[in-house]
Amino acid sequence: MNEGILNIQQDGRKAEVVIDTGHPLRGGKNWLAYAKVYCPNVFTAQLVTKRLGDAVQAAREEAYELGYKHALGNHPRISGFSRVL
Repeated sequence: MNEGILNIQQDGRKAEVVIDTGHPLRGGKNWLAYAKVYCPNVFTAQLVTKRLGDAVQAAREEAYELGYKHALGNHPRISGFSRVL
């Protein structure tokens, strides 16, 4: 699995959103939370996984572009951000 707070992966007929909570466990790893989307077949799970991954990628790209344009325009610092991804 990739390192990061939010990862999208497929496990058979499931598409999973894996969230690294940052809470350390005794074994040294962090506690992971899973949101699983059960699909009727592996092909559908692949499509759902791809779509979720594309959505995360698009959100990250949009945030980067907004930050980049914001910095170029020398605007005042933004203090509040949406918690919705």
